[in-house]
Amino acid sequence: MKIHQILGGAIVLVSCLASGSSAQAYDTIAQSAHTFNATTTLFAVAYSFGSKDRAIDLPIITGRDILGTRNDMLGYTLLDKNGLTTQVGTMHGLVLSDATIVNGRYHIPAGEAANFTLLTFLTTPTTPTQASYKLRVTALPFTFTDHGKTYENHLNPSELTAYTTPLSLLKPGKIVNKDLGNGITINYTTK
Repeated sequence: MKIHQILGGAIVLVSCLASGSSAQAYDTIAQSAHTFNATTTLFAVAYSFGSKDRAIDLPIITGRDILGTRNDMLGYTLLDKNGLTTQVGTMHGLVLSDATIVNGRYHIPAGEAANFTLLTFLTTPTTPTQASYKLRVTALPFTFTDHGKTYENHLNPSELTAYTTPLSLLKPGKIVNKDLGNGITINYTTK
């Protein structure tokens, strides 16, 4: 009996993995934060989108503290360890995907799905104390076409809470710039 349950579970798992190009919804797949040194963190949020019946278009460009007022940008914010929005540092982000680009947006035909990854770099000034930050997606607009008519939509704030990275830990240190000559400078952090 157990062998049949294991085989049945394996067949269901393989079926789900094999049907990755067809979707009827959206989902966040993974979130991560990678600290490179005392001042730089890379945040990544991976998600998928697709619909059985509708073509969907999603933004490529991103912006910090966009709260759903624009339909052409994915918005994100930086949170401190207490979950409060902070304006520390500078951030630059971009959404990557192998989906087709049409009119400056990612396009997913009806009956298909695509995976996306928001990559965002945070650069902060050096501080004498350690600090922890996480990124949260605050606006994920999309348009869909149904029977030739286009509709604008977005994920709700309650849905976007799952689009949050774990905390990154920036440890104090001093950035050293060393000129090697010929226009080459290396930057490193001391402890």
